[in-house]
Amino acid sequence: MLNAVMKKNPVFLVIICLLIALLGCKKGALTTSFDVSDTENFTIPPSTGTIGLLQPILTPSFSTDSWQGSYSNNNTDKNHIQSCKLTNLTLTVTGPQGQTFGFVQSIHIYIQSPNLPNVEVAYIDNNPTSAGPTITLTPDNVDLSAYAKADSFTLSVQTTTQQNNTNSVDVQSNMTLHIVANVL
Repeated sequence: MLNAVMKKNPVFLVIICLLIALLGCKKGALTTSFDVSDTENFTIPPSTGTIGLLQPILTPSFSTDSWQGSYSNNNTDKNHIQSCKLTNLTLTVTGPQGQTFGFVQSIHIYIQSPNLPNVEVAYIDNNPTSAGPTITLTPDNVDLSAYAKADSFTLSVQTTTQQNNTNSVDVQSNMTLHIVANVL
C-alpha cells in the first residue's frame, strides 16, 4: 500500500527521504550551552594630578586552557564553540583596605589576542563618587568565540578618574561567559 501511495504522490517520497536524511544527521547538530567563569587581578596606578586623564592598563593573560574542565563536562571542546558572550563582569577592590571605586569616572574594558582585533567587551560611564568597593560593568553584546578559541587573551582596561587617587588600587575582575558549542 505504501508503494502505491509513493507512486501516486512523489512529494510524499521526497518528504520521507528528507526526514530520513535529517534523522541520520544527529551528530554535530546537537549543541550545548554553559557558563564559564574566570578571575584575574590587576592594579590601577595612582592618579594624582591626572583627573580626567585616560589611563590604559593591561591585565595578565587569561589562559583558555583553564576552561577545559567546563568543555569536557559539556561534551565539547573550544574548537566547537559556536558563540561566546560576556554576561557579567564585576570589579572588586582588594586593596588598600577601605578603598572604593568613587575615584573612577569611567572604565572601558577591551579584549585582545594575537591576530584578532581589540574589541570593547564591557564598560561603566558616569560612575558615581559614592560607588563602593564593587562595581558591575555593562557587557557589550559582542561575539567572543574567536577569543575563546585562542590559547589566551588579555584585557585592556582604560580608566578615567574623577578624583585624585594617591594609592595604587588592586582590583579583582570576575567575569562570566555564556558559551554555545556543538557536542562532540
